[in-house]
Amino acid sequence: MAILFESSCTLPAEHLWEMWRSAWQQQGIQQPLARLPGTGMAVIDEWLDRHIEKKSLLLVVAIQVAPETVKGSAEAAVALLLGNRLTQEVLKPIALLHRPEQTTLPTLAQGIEQSAYWVPLRHGEELGHLWLAALNRQSQSAVMARCGQSPLGGIRADNGRYPLDDLCGDAGAAAPWLALATASQAAASTSAMQLVISGVPMQESVWITHLSPVAPESA
Repeated sequence: MAILFESSCTLPAEHLWEMWRSAWQQQGIQQPLARLPGTGMAVIDEWLDRHIEKKSLLLVVAIQVAPETVKGSAEAAVALLLGNRLTQEVLKPIALLHRPEQTTLPTLAQGIEQSAYWVPLRHGEELGHLWLAALNRQSQSAVMARCGQSPLGGIRADNGRYPLDDLCGDAGAAAPWLALATASQAAASTSAMQLVISGVPMQESVWITHLSPVAPESA
C-alpha cells in the first residue's frame, strides 16, 4: 500500500514519520507501506496515472500539531484511504473522489470546467456545496467571483460555501485533506455532489476536486 505522509509543526517531519511508523507497527498491521514523495493533490493525480489499471490503495496521513505560527491556526490530523475502481468491490467507498485538476487564477473558469469533465457533470447540472481550504485572499476572491455562475450556480456567499480556514483556522499541511475528508462525509450524508478548491503553498495555483455520492445500488 502506498502512503503519503505530510506534516507541518515545530517537530521535524522525519521525526513525526518515525513516530507514526512505530505506532503502525505496534498495532501488528502486516501491510507493507511504500512511502510516496510529493505533497498535496499532485500526488493523487500522479498516483491515478500510475495505478489506474491495477488494484491499488493510497493512504494519506496529514498532521498539523503545534504549528510555528499559532495565531489563526488549527491543529488537525487527517487520514484518508483511497482506492481506485478496481478496489471498490473489496473496499466499499463512502464517496467517489474524481481526478483533481490544477489551474491558475486567470484560467480558473477553464479549470472548473475541466474538473467537471472528469466526473462528468450532466449538462446543466449545478453544484450547491463548495469547500475552500488553504486559499490566500486573492485566490478566495477569484473563487467567490465564480459562485453563482455555472456550474457553481447553487453556491452563494451566504449559502453552500464552507471556508474551512475561516471556520476552523489554518490547518497547514492537513488543510486540503481536511477539506476532502469533510466533503466526503457530506457527500455520504447528503447524497449531493461536493466541490473542493484548495490552494498550493507558495504558488499562484489551486486544485479543483469533485466528490460525488456513491449510487445506492453500489453502496
